[in-house]
Amino acid sequence: APIASNLDTKCFFSTDQKGTRVKTKIKSQHGGLPEFLEHWNRNLFRNVGYGLGAITALSIPAGEVVLSTILGGTTAGYWYLGLKDMKQTNQTIRRNFPVLGHIRYLLESIRPEIRQYFIEGDED
Repeated sequence: APIASNLDTKCFFSTDQKGTRVKTKIKSQHGGLPEFLEHWNRNLFRNVGYGLGAITALSIPAGEVVLSTILGGTTAGYWYLGLKDMKQTNQTIRRNFPVLGHIRYLLESIRPEIRQYFIEGDED
């Protein structure tokens, strides 16, 4: 079978109980990202928005006012942010990955704290 070009093979070395070094190969697809991120686009954004709208509409007859309000606010915020992202022309990430692009910028802004508290440096 042909080997897909988007597969990355990473090798890890460990020691078994006898003290012998063991090489383990792990094939990861898409660079370790979840698959839905690789396929996220404007159409998928719309489908998720329609699904959120349907869930909100179905929650109204259930009589849960608080739940319906929270779901309605979440759905409205999702649509507002996504449509605003798709219309802007300054940042390609936000235009191509509506709503999810904001997660990248959030993680970028807290990167120094993550490195300081959770990732050990080469010299440590």
